[in-house]
Amino acid sequence: NNQQYKRTQSLISKQPSTTTRSSPIITKYPSKNTFINDISTPFDPFPVNHSTESITSFIWLNGQRFDPYSTPEHQHRLQAFQRQKLKTAKQSVFTIDAISIGSKLNVPQMTGQISSWGRHPSIRYVFGSTEDDDHDPLCHTHLTHQNLTGIIRRCQRELWGGAHRAPAKFTAIRNNFPREKWFAINHKKPAWLCAQQRFARTVGKVGRFYRIQGMQTLPDYLLIGDDDTFYGVDALTKHFLQNNANSTTDPYLSAGCVVTWPIHLVNFSFPIGGFGIFMSRASLEMLITPLYCNSNNSTQQTENKHSAFMKNACNRLNESLATEKTAYREGMSLSDIMDMHAKRFPYRDVTKWQNSQGQYCMLGDWVIGYYLNFYGLGPETRHPLGLFPDHRLEEKMGVVYKNRQRECKLEKATLCKAADNPKVCHRLKPEEMAEQHARG
Repeated sequence: NNQQYKRTQSLISKQPSTTTRSSPIITKYPSKNTFINDISTPFDPFPVNHSTESITSFIWLNGQRFDPYSTPEHQHRLQAFQRQKLKTAKQSVFTIDAISIGSKLNVPQMTGQISSWGRHPSIRYVFGSTEDDDHDPLCHTHLTHQNLTGIIRRCQRELWGGAHRAPAKFTAIRNNFPREKWFAINHKKPAWLCAQQRFARTVGKVGRFYRIQGMQTLPDYLLIGDDDTFYGVDALTKHFLQNNANSTTDPYLSAGCVVTWPIHLVNFSFPIGGFGIFMSRASLEMLITPLYCNSNNSTQQTENKHSAFMKNACNRLNESLATEKTAYREGMSLSDIMDMHAKRFPYRDVTKWQNSQGQYCMLGDWVIGYYLNFYGLGPETRHPLGLFPDHRLEEKMGVVYKNRQRECKLEKATLCKAADNPKVCHRLKPEEMAEQHARG
């Protein structure tokens, strides 16, 4: 294992060519042995250089795509961003980064975001993620209906069997995993399921990107959404100022539209990804902070400013409600655990999933909601029935997708256009984003 670790570090430390390149494409499908080795190999939370494990298919900085492997070009772009930010200080109060979950089959949708809200002076990095970022880049073309049937059967009928039976509090969540009939009614192909792991994969990559750059480079806010999500950046800035003025010290989580389960069923809420998820720097820092949950590394826990969070996170990890502990290695952050948990359960290998290792039966929105809520990355929010610690997302924008309240209603360009200074809209085409951005 030690020799393998050294070889891995040697490959990562080699500086790639600084020539302009297109998106990094991973063509080799990992074997089952790869997943076993990933768990036994030491994990390095602070690699020196970038690799495909920290770089998404597309990265824009200050509204322009660049080569993140080229340190001089990267620094030049950052300096240009800072100069622009100084010139527009009244408009660009915060530094904001964004993650866009998209598809290489429809790149113009993502570039439409960059041409509109992505050019706002507050927007620094936009990380675009596609099929090429997936652990199995061929999943979207090779996942069969037989694979789909096996996944649904595993997640509906046999979910968390053996040593990993579903906790009672997750019964309601389990029962909502989509069935074959749902795929047929909504005209969803098996490839739709492949994209559900992309959320966790991308958050893992971006977390490693920030750690390589340095924790001092974190944005004031990180936005996570789909490639058809439109952000009213000025309206969002006003919202952040009103609800969380100190992003550096105060944890804050919110979403454009939140789905909440009835409290008597499960104390859980999750965001509709297309309406955006928003987290402050303080919450993001906890998300990507390495965890040392073994007793022999307890010193690193107690000396960290997030020691209370880390202790709670290790307790949650031991509960392993979603079987995520099977993916943990010492030094991983929550973002790394999210990533590795998805990696250990490739959908095309569902027949090889073992009860002793758990399973991956979470949709993208659920994954985000689970980790942000249950691991305490936000402030405690008060519910009419009492105080629940970090299990329900902030509900100040849009609540309960089914009821279409506030931002939850803004799912088409016509509705977005009619709204007064919207913070976020969903399902907008590139030209509709441009029109909405031009309105200011």
